[in-house]
Amino acid sequence: MLAKIARPKKPTLLQLLFALLLVLCLSSFSLFGIIDVFEWTSDSDNFDSSGRDADSDQVNFLDFLNGEWEQESHPDMFGGSLIDNKLFSPTSTWKRVYRHAQNIASKELNESDFHELVLYARAHYITYTVLHHAPTRLKRQLRRVSPERDITEFHRNLENTTVALETQLYPWLWPPFRGGVAEMHRMLLASAPPVGLAMTTGEAHFYPAQHLLLALRRVLNVSEPIEVFHSGRRDLPKRNGEVLRAIPHVSVRNLQRWFPHETAVNGHAWSYKAFALLAAHARVVLFMDPDVAFMKNPVDEVLRNSKLFAKHGALFFRDRKIYNGARLSAVRLFNQMNPHMSLRARSGFYAHTNDSDGRRWTTEEQESGFMALDKSRPGVLIAALFAAKLNSRGPRTSVFYRDCHGDKEAYWFAFESLRVPYGFTPAYSGSIGVREDDPVPEVLASNQDSENEETEHTAAETIRTARVCDGRHAHMDETGEQLFWFHDGGVIDDYRRSKPPRRQFKFATLTHIAMHTHPKADELPWTGVSCLRRPVDEVVNLTSAELELVERYKEIYRTEITVVEKNP
Repeated sequence: MLAKIARPKKPTLLQLLFALLLVLCLSSFSLFGIIDVFEWTSDSDNFDSSGRDADSDQVNFLDFLNGEWEQESHPDMFGGSLIDNKLFSPTSTWKRVYRHAQNIASKELNESDFHELVLYARAHYITYTVLHHAPTRLKRQLRRVSPERDITEFHRNLENTTVALETQLYPWLWPPFRGGVAEMHRMLLASAPPVGLAMTTGEAHFYPAQHLLLALRRVLNVSEPIEVFHSGRRDLPKRNGEVLRAIPHVSVRNLQRWFPHETAVNGHAWSYKAFALLAAHARVVLFMDPDVAFMKNPVDEVLRNSKLFAKHGALFFRDRKIYNGARLSAVRLFNQMNPHMSLRARSGFYAHTNDSDGRRWTTEEQESGFMALDKSRPGVLIAALFAAKLNSRGPRTSVFYRDCHGDKEAYWFAFESLRVPYGFTPAYSGSIGVREDDPVPEVLASNQDSENEETEHTAAETIRTARVCDGRHAHMDETGEQLFWFHDGGVIDDYRRSKPPRRQFKFATLTHIAMHTHPKADELPWTGVSCLRRPVDEVVNLTSAELELVERYKEIYRTEITVVEKNP
């Protein structure tokens, strides 16, 4: 006979309350944490119920990582997406960007879709930053709202996602940097020289390159190591490389050693520059084109005098402020890549394709003949990687070089896309050469405030103008008051056609600078690529010290250049 089973007693109200409290205490999540986990698994890939998309989520989270959350708007603010954004939540936004990163990490990247390319690059930058550089407290907070059970699993999944994105975006990092971006960064911090200069050159630019190296060493007293990169013997013959290597503390390096597929000789030598920036050994790299002439010691000017470089670790120079309808495709590409631009980009003229006054546009923004990057800063390093991606074989062939003039815009495009702060010197490119006065005064319809999208109209003004026409573009220092460097041939004319075996270099006449440092008369146009017309007070003589330096540079060509005969 079965024993009679006693009916259990009904729990009292006190027992029910105690049991509920015990469940809440033992749970690894708070009530809100449970809701968070449910939201993590229920949101769609690109949109949540509030209509947020992956692009704006990434931008918001990157501005948060840059320290802009709960800050009032101020003139130095870079991103600005969180201004008056009362709905922003770091943890909720992290859940969406992390889930999006995990979803796309296993999908094939379409390199011809530049908006998709930016989404992948941002996803990688976010997961890499959280994995390797986020403060411990923030990392713990993000782990609590992530689906992983503990910090070990969180790290493992985060690393797997980062590596999967990295191998899709930057496959050429292997084998030169076997540990990927993290290994590259560790190498920079552990053994790299603090400061170095770098350039790319081939046989066509051999004499300007040799001249620049001699000028840096013998005239400007630059002592830091210099690396010269090329793309193999077809690009720079052995004898030419030996001549450059004989200059003190100059190394000549073959980019094929690091990036053989991306830097093969193919008519796209512009692309070598972005990969040379990565291969350069120094933490702080000052990159220069071989046809640059410096009027100041570039190391001193950047490291001691540049507030922009000290703040951002990335210093860029502007190209001409010029409207070229053929280059409007580049502006459209930029807008496609960056639907949510930073305050920095919106404050300029490049991004505005719908301005009613076309004279205020520019379709040229960055001059990449000289730039300075501090690769020890993780954001700067990854932005430099993305600039190389834009210059890699697939993207440059299918889109970038079709829509842009070579590599020039790639660097600030990359920094802007990844929300990595950067600095442009304030003045647009000027012109250096000989002054020509205009016989007829110019009547200006209005003056314009270059730092404000609103145009301030004043009464018509008649001004005297002059122009400088020589084809060399001049760049002022950060104050906008002194000439820093110029390019497109240095002190010789048509350097690729000069006949160096008889030292028959044809020298340029350089006596004046037409500066573009103020918004006044912005509508005065460039004529072609070489003539800049400005109010007469912005067309000035070279100083006696500058004229003396120009003559010293000519003397190097006359007496110190080593001539290498071409093979018949």
